Amino acid sequence: MRFLTLSETAHSTGTHPRQIYREDTGAYLADPDKHDVCAPFGLVIDEGAVSHEGDDRIIREGGNLWKIGPGKEVPCRFDGTPSPRVPNAPFHENCVILGFHFRIFNNIGHFISDQLPILFHEDRLWDAGFRKIVISQIRSEPLMARIREMVALLCRHPFEVVFETHAREIRMRHALVPQGLSINPHGKAPELAHLFRRALRPAPAPGERVKLYVSRLDAGDRHPVDEPGLAAFLERHGYITVRASELTIPQSRDLFGRAEIVLGPMGAALAHMVFCQPGTKLVVFSPEAADGNWFGTLARILGLDLLSYWTPHTGERTELRRFSEDFAVDRDRLLAVTEDFAAGRVAV
Repeated sequence: MRFLTLSETAHSTGTHPRQIYREDTGAYLADPDKHDVCAPFGLVIDEGAVSHEGDDRIIREGGNLWKIGPGKEVPCRFDGTPSPRVPNAPFHENCVILGFHFRIFNNIGHFISDQLPILFHEDRLWDAGFRKIVISQIRSEPLMARIREMVALLCRHPFEVVFETHAREIRMRHALVPQGLSINPHGKAPELAHLFRRALRPAPAPGERVKLYVSRLDAGDRHPVDEPGLAAFLERHGYITVRASELTIPQSRDLFGRAEIVLGPMGAALAHMVFCQPGTKLVVFSPEAADGNWFGTLARILGLDLLSYWTPHTGERTELRRFSEDFAVDRDRLLAVTEDFAAGRVAV
């Protein structure tokens, strides 16, 4: 195993003030929020395999077993009992393997924030002889299509994109497994901002700006109560309802690139903020217990201005349900806070 340094800066940790509005008290808060600036690197394997062992990710090389972590950690010896080798495991060479740094969860948000920063280093990868991007654990055909579109938009080199949908183990020769791309939830790589800035559409003229409501109407859980009614209410006030799963990547680039304000319940579709112009305002609402503060970290590295809107918690606060249960939100209050924030009338 060899290390390939990619980032020009070292990993660092700091805190930044986070803007929060609490619906239950009507108060605005500035809360210190941890922020890791990640420093991606690569593990180059001449001949071996990578596999999932429960929650662990293992690299097999020769007679060695290495455990790899999701953040800035370097590999360490795996001291557990490995599962039997997978017969007829897929084989790839001259490739970059994604999905073993951090699970993608069949989710475009995690793919964008936790995998895509590696593409900023495409010149170094290409010069090192890597010609293929292998992506594991993706089972959604629409998501596969969006990922292919995103790689085509962002890369100058013609990488082949291959999906290994159910592969628990991938055998490889001359392969790179990226590390240090993110630390969930508060660590992101600045390469992501550099990568998407070169792909932004031209800045819109004033008459082209739009207000977006990024809905969860196409999601299976964590909906605002009566979301169709909420969407209709916001449309009467000039918002366009977006179902991100129905947009191609070029359509997302154009629509989010024209946004003056983006509003939505916490969810993967909000990761399309990568296409927003610097300085765009975003309001993300959810119960405090289901707060996804990685959106704030993502907005910060992209140069966007984000307000977290916390609705009162209702229901059973369990680890399983807090990210899946539906929740109520005061429509009039949400609209008023969003419009004030968009107009710069909020000082947190």
